[in-house]
Amino acid sequence: MFRLIVSVFSLVILAVLIVFNLEYRTSFSFYGLELADIPVMVVAILSFALGVVYSFVFYLTNFLAKKSKNRMIEKGKVAKNREQKLDNKEKEIMEKIVP
Repeated sequence: MFRLIVSVFSLVILAVLIVFNLEYRTSFSFYGLELADIPVMVVAILSFALGVVYSFVFYLTNFLAKKSKNRMIEKGKVAKNREQKLDNKEKEIMEKIVP
């Protein structure tokens, strides 16, 4: 319920900002692409959207790296466990052969 209230409140504030700033226009240059007479809010919203996409990609790569690291740790634990079992069996065999 709290998230819903915060989301609605944020959307209302965003709508008010958009409505009050539609008349302000600017030119925008992006790597040689010159866009003239576009609303400032379009630039702001596109910047926000690109930031969200960049953050998502950053989060996803970080998540996958942690998952891979945890998988390697688990494999190391399994290998160490198998090594201990083999050492125990080797000791048992050696005790049977050499009393």
